[in-house]
Amino acid sequence: NQTLDFGDIESQTLRMAGAGSPWRALSLTLSLCPASTRKATVTFDGTPDPQDATAFAQTGTASGVALQLSDGNVTLADKSSLTALVDTSRNVTFPLTARIYSPEGKNKVGTFRSVVQVSLSYQ
Repeated sequence: NQTLDFGDIESQTLRMAGAGSPWRALSLTLSLCPASTRKATVTFDGTPDPQDATAFAQTGTASGVALQLSDGNVTLADKSSLTALVDTSRNVTFPLTARIYSPEGKNKVGTFRSVVQVSLSYQ
């Protein structure tokens, strides 16, 4: 499990469609992979936001907001996958960023909770 605390975000930060909180860094790391492992793939699985299918729905009391995940280049939606090579120390890291995002700029204050499952496979 990994929990990311976004802290308090002022509602005015999310008033415009497409606005979001500051991006927060996180990473998924696999350590001590078997010596025969060359690459690993992570696949993200969560409920798409009804206003923007490229974001993940949230289940808190806030409304009009969603979770955006990114690898720094592209937004990661439900069923998105990333693949990375295992390094010489037999580790692989997937650096990510996340933010609270307002698809339509029609947010209401409340709590924010979103769950995204990650499946791992390796070769």
